[in-house]
Amino acid sequence: MNSDSGILTRPGCGRGWSKYDCTGDYSGYYFWDGLDIGIGLVENLRPVAQRSADFSPRTPEEILEYVKNTNFGNEKAPFVPFADVAEHRGGIADGARASITEGETARFTVTLTPAPSEPRAVTVNVVRRGGSTPIGVEGQLGVRTVLVGPSGSARLEIPTADNDDVGDNGYLLLAVVSNPTYRLSVFGGAAEVDVASDDAELVSDAVRVQRVTDSAATIAWDAQPGAASYEVVWLEGTAPRTKFTAGTSLELTGLQAKTSYDVAVLDDLWNRVGSVRFLTLEPGGGERFYPVLSVTAGAGVTEGGAASFTVTAAPTAPTSRTAR
Repeated sequence: MNSDSGILTRPGCGRGWSKYDCTGDYSGYYFWDGLDIGIGLVENLRPVAQRSADFSPRTPEEILEYVKNTNFGNEKAPFVPFADVAEHRGGIADGARASITEGETARFTVTLTPAPSEPRAVTVNVVRRGGSTPIGVEGQLGVRTVLVGPSGSARLEIPTADNDDVGDNGYLLLAVVSNPTYRLSVFGGAAEVDVASDDAELVSDAVRVQRVTDSAATIAWDAQPGAASYEVVWLEGTAPRTKFTAGTSLELTGLQAKTSYDVAVLDDLWNRVGSVRFLTLEPGGGERFYPVLSVTAGAGVTEGGAASFTVTAAPTAPTSRTAR
């Protein structure tokens, strides 16, 4: 390195004429013969064109592999790409888990870096973890093959089925399976999507949900002896909201889509009537009804006769529903 002390060959000393000695003290001009640094192979990494416009190495490992491949006469040699997978986030903020609502489609993107010149098969494993409710994915689980072309990416979609079960739906996991034709990305080669339930308890603590849309919900409760009015309380973000009514039902408006709400009802003496939790629908998701079911028995019969029962839904849903 050229410096005021000549050509530096080791810290503190120079080779050539200098006005400093090795200690850095000024004491006239001297010619110092420092220790040479032996340099072996010098790698001249020249800029080269990328193999693919979509190739964007993200880690030092990927950069090193690409530079080694393109700078030592191996431009035409087969390059073993890195395989990775990412979930479609749909506007969900970084750091939050990606999720869909039952009945929607989980979307994953499988990538190869750099992109292959010809379609290359990537093996993935689709797994459902947690939850025991029927979401219609049984025939889509297990090992799958995805063809990734010159674009460098391919999408794999897993549709789910809506159900009327209030249980946990769990989540879907997609993981890249090792293969000699590619290497797993250092990012892990796996992605997860939660499958949220849009079903609410029909009756919870004497308070129930009757109807839900993407921005509103109607709740109802049992009349309390001696109560003349009721107070309904819920959270909007972290701020509590309150409405009063003399009836036994209320429509909540201005709600956020795909958001869980906890609602409590109090009577005018501040006695707790009950509470309920529900999930609003996705934007444009229409409306969902949760009628209260009651059953009455018909007239008595003798042996050999047919017993009859009548199941009634209130309020009446616009479409037929299956009662278990």
